[in-house]
Amino acid sequence: MARRSMAMAAALLGLGCGSVELEQPSLCRTQLVDVSPPAGGASSSILDLDFEGLPFQDQPGANLEVHLTALRAATPVGDFDGLTAVDCSIQPPAGSGLPERHLATWAPGPTPPGASLDLAVGDGGDLGSYLRAGKATLLVVWSGTLPATPSVTVTLCTSVKLTADLF
Repeated sequence: MARRSMAMAAALLGLGCGSVELEQPSLCRTQLVDVSPPAGGASSSILDLDFEGLPFQDQPGANLEVHLTALRAATPVGDFDGLTAVDCSIQPPAGSGLPERHLATWAPGPTPPGASLDLAVGDGGDLGSYLRAGKATLLVVWSGTLPATPSVTVTLCTSVKLTADLF
Protein backbone atom coordinates (compact mmCIF):
# COMPACT_ATOMS: atom_id res chain seq x y z
CA MET A 1 0.00 0.00 0.00
CA ALA A 2 2.76 2.46 0.93
CA ARG A 3 4.68 1.69 -2.28
CA ARG A 4 1.51 2.25 -4.35
CA SER A 5 0.92 5.62 -2.64
CA MET A 6 4.52 6.60 -3.25
CA ALA A 7 4.30 5.59 -6.92
CA MET A 8 1.17 7.69 -7.33
CA ALA A 9 2.88 10.62 -5.64
CA ALA A 10 5.88 10.20 -7.96
CA ALA A 11 3.52 10.45 -10.92
CA LEU A 12 2.22 13.74 -9.50
CA LEU A 13 5.77 15.04 -9.36
CA GLY A 14 5.96 14.55 -13.12
CA LEU A 15 3.04 16.93 -13.49
CA GLY A 16 5.08 19.63 -11.76
CA CYS A 17 2.32 21.18 -9.69
CA GLY A 18 0.62 20.93 -6.34
CA SER A 19 1.84 19.39 -3.16
CA VAL A 20 1.92 15.91 -1.76
CA GLU A 21 1.71 14.45 1.73
CA LEU A 22 2.63 10.84 2.42
CA GLU A 23 2.12 9.36 5.85
CA GLN A 24 2.96 5.87 7.06
CA PRO A 25 2.05 5.42 10.75
CA SER A 26 4.01 2.18 11.12
CA LEU A 27 6.99 1.48 8.90
CA CYS A 28 8.98 -1.45 10.32
CA ARG A 29 12.24 -3.05 9.28
CA THR A 30 13.82 -6.18 10.71
CA GLN A 31 17.51 -6.82 10.38
CA LEU A 32 20.12 -9.18 11.78
CA VAL A 33 22.76 -7.30 13.78
CA ASP A 34 26.10 -8.49 15.06
CA VAL A 35 26.64 -8.74 18.78
CA SER A 36 29.89 -9.78 20.29
CA PRO A 37 29.64 -10.95 23.88
CA PRO A 38 31.35 -8.35 26.06
CA ALA A 39 34.39 -9.23 28.10
CA GLY A 40 33.07 -7.86 31.36
CA GLY A 41 31.77 -4.67 29.76
CA ALA A 42 29.24 -3.53 27.21
CA SER A 43 28.84 -4.62 23.61
CA SER A 44 27.37 -2.48 20.88
CA SER A 45 25.56 -2.92 17.58
CA ILE A 46 25.10 -0.45 14.73
CA LEU A 47 21.85 -0.21 12.73
CA ASP A 48 21.66 1.91 9.61
CA LEU A 49 18.73 4.30 9.68
CA ASP A 50 17.71 5.08 6.14
CA PHE A 51 14.58 5.42 4.08
CA GLU A 52 15.97 4.90 0.60
CA GLY A 53 13.35 5.08 -2.08
CA LEU A 54 11.08 7.65 -0.44
CA PRO A 55 10.09 9.99 -3.23
CA PHE A 56 10.59 13.73 -2.76
CA GLN A 57 12.73 13.56 0.40
CA ASP A 58 15.53 15.44 -1.39
CA GLN A 59 13.11 17.80 -3.16
CA PRO A 60 13.50 21.50 -2.29
CA GLY A 61 10.72 22.37 0.14
CA ALA A 62 10.29 18.77 1.29
CA ASN A 63 9.79 18.06 4.97
CA LEU A 64 10.50 14.57 6.33
CA GLU A 65 9.30 13.73 9.85
CA VAL A 66 10.44 10.43 11.36
CA HIS A 67 9.65 9.22 14.89
CA LEU A 68 10.82 5.97 16.47
CA THR A 69 7.76 4.07 17.72
CA ALA A 70 9.09 0.62 18.67
CA LEU A 71 12.35 -1.28 19.04
CA ARG A 72 12.41 -5.05 19.69
CA ALA A 73 15.27 -7.54 19.90
CA ALA A 74 14.97 -11.31 19.54
CA THR A 75 17.51 -14.13 19.74
CA PRO A 76 17.30 -17.52 18.05
CA VAL A 77 19.61 -19.08 20.66
CA GLY A 78 19.28 -18.74 24.42
CA ASP A 79 17.74 -15.71 26.06
CA PHE A 80 18.38 -12.15 27.22
CA ASP A 81 18.06 -13.01 30.93
CA GLY A 82 21.71 -12.06 31.58
CA LEU A 83 21.36 -8.49 30.33
CA THR A 84 21.43 -5.66 32.84
CA ALA A 85 20.61 -2.78 30.47
CA VAL A 86 20.13 -1.88 26.80
CA ASP A 87 20.36 1.68 25.48
CA CYS A 88 19.73 3.02 21.98
CA SER A 89 20.75 6.41 20.60
CA ILE A 90 20.94 8.00 17.18
CA GLN A 91 24.41 8.88 15.96
CA PRO A 92 24.41 11.96 13.72
CA PRO A 93 26.09 11.95 10.32
CA ALA A 94 29.71 13.12 10.48
CA GLY A 95 30.06 16.88 10.20
CA SER A 96 26.31 17.52 10.54
CA GLY A 97 26.56 19.40 13.84
CA LEU A 98 23.56 17.46 15.16
CA PRO A 99 23.81 16.01 18.68
CA GLU A 100 23.67 12.34 19.63
CA ARG A 101 20.13 11.74 20.90
CA HIS A 102 18.91 9.03 23.31
CA LEU A 103 15.89 7.16 21.90
CA ALA A 104 15.12 3.97 23.83
CA THR A 105 16.16 1.95 26.86
CA TRP A 106 15.52 -1.36 28.59
CA ALA A 107 16.16 -2.46 32.16
CA PRO A 108 15.29 -5.79 33.77
CA GLY A 109 11.92 -6.06 35.43
CA PRO A 110 10.47 -8.65 37.79
CA THR A 111 10.00 -11.15 34.93
CA PRO A 112 13.03 -12.25 32.85
CA PRO A 113 12.72 -11.17 29.20
CA GLY A 114 13.36 -14.60 27.66
CA ALA A 115 14.18 -14.72 23.95
CA SER A 116 12.81 -11.25 23.09
CA LEU A 117 12.70 -7.85 24.67
CA ASP A 118 10.98 -4.56 23.89
CA LEU A 119 12.84 -1.35 24.58
CA ALA A 120 10.93 1.56 26.10
CA VAL A 121 10.86 4.22 23.40
CA GLY A 122 10.93 7.79 24.67
CA ASP A 123 10.01 10.87 22.70
CA GLY A 124 13.25 11.28 20.80
CA GLY A 125 11.58 13.93 18.67
CA ASP A 126 11.71 14.22 14.92
CA LEU A 127 14.64 12.31 13.40
CA GLY A 128 14.11 13.65 9.87
CA SER A 129 16.94 16.18 10.20
CA TYR A 130 19.39 13.30 10.83
CA LEU A 131 18.31 11.55 7.63
CA ARG A 132 18.46 14.74 5.57
CA ALA A 133 21.98 15.45 6.89
CA GLY A 134 23.38 12.14 5.59
CA LYS A 135 23.71 8.58 6.78
CA ALA A 136 22.43 8.31 10.34
CA THR A 137 22.92 5.22 12.46
CA LEU A 138 21.43 3.84 15.63
CA LEU A 139 23.86 2.66 18.29
CA VAL A 140 22.53 -0.09 20.56
CA VAL A 141 24.62 -0.74 23.68
CA TRP A 142 24.07 -4.09 25.41
CA SER A 143 25.22 -4.35 29.05
CA GLY A 144 25.49 -7.65 30.86
CA THR A 145 25.65 -11.16 29.43
CA LEU A 146 24.36 -11.63 25.89
CA PRO A 147 23.04 -14.91 24.51
CA ALA A 148 25.68 -17.24 23.05
CA THR A 149 24.98 -16.20 19.47
CA PRO A 150 26.90 -13.95 17.06
CA SER A 151 23.79 -12.00 16.06
CA VAL A 152 20.29 -11.03 17.13
CA THR A 153 17.27 -9.86 15.18
CA VAL A 154 16.26 -6.24 15.75
CA THR A 155 12.94 -4.83 14.56
CA LEU A 156 12.78 -1.05 14.30
CA CYS A 157 9.41 0.67 13.76
CA THR A 158 8.91 4.32 12.88
CA SER A 159 6.15 6.66 11.84
CA VAL A 160 7.04 8.62 8.70
CA LYS A 161 5.41 11.72 7.25
CA LEU A 162 6.70 13.42 4.11
CA THR A 163 5.30 16.65 2.72
CA ALA A 164 6.56 18.34 -0.42
CA ASP A 165 5.57 21.25 -2.64
CA LEU A 166 5.79 20.20 -6.25
CA PHE A 167 5.78 23.57 -7.98
